[in-house]
Amino acid sequence: MRLPAPLVLLLGGAMVAAGIFFAWIGGGGEDRPSPAPAAELEGAPTPVRRELATPEETAETFLDAWRKRDHALALELATGPAEQAVRARMRRDEALDPEETEIRSVWNAMASTRLAIRVERRQAEGEGRITLRTVAEGTFLDQAYARRVRFSIRAAGARWKVEAMELLEVLEGPEGLPGSPER
Repeated sequence: MRLPAPLVLLLGGAMVAAGIFFAWIGGGGEDRPSPAPAAELEGAPTPVRRELATPEETAETFLDAWRKRDHALALELATGPAEQAVRARMRRDEALDPEETEIRSVWNAMASTRLAIRVERRQAEGEGRITLRTVAEGTFLDQAYARRVRFSIRAAGARWKVEAMELLEVLEGPEGLPGSPER
C-alpha cells in the first residue's frame, strides 16, 4: 500500500506533536519544563559534517547539506546548475506560509541522518570534471533507505565543487515516500 506524500508528512507531524505533548505533560505540575527546541528533539537533523578532501566526500557533504537545508554550506560547495538549484530552493523556502513551514520542518526532522554514498561508477570527464554514479544509503523514518544519485563534480583550485546533483530512483525506502518502488 502506498501512502500519499501529504499523508506521510501529516503522520510525521503528528508523531512530533505527540512527542512534544507527552514530554510536556510528563513533567507534571507547575515545574513543567518547556518543550525542547526543535534542534534538540529526537530525530532533529544533526549538523552537517564538512568532509571535503575528495570528490566523493564533497558529494556526500553536499547531499547532507541539501537534505538538512544548510543552504550556506550547500552554496559554498556548489557551482553552476547546482548553485542555481540551491538558490531556487532558498527562494521557495523563504516564500512558504507558516503552515507549509511547519510541514517542511517535520520533513526535515524525518531526514535527520546523514546518508553514506557508495560509488557505483566514477568517470573522469576531462578538464577537472568527474561524474559519480552513486547510491546514497542510510535510514529514513527508521527504515532502510537507498537512492541512486548522480553528481557532476569539478575541481575548483585545491577543492571540489558540485556542479550538478540528480536525484534518481529510490531503491529502498518507506512505502508511500515519493519515488519509492512499488511493493
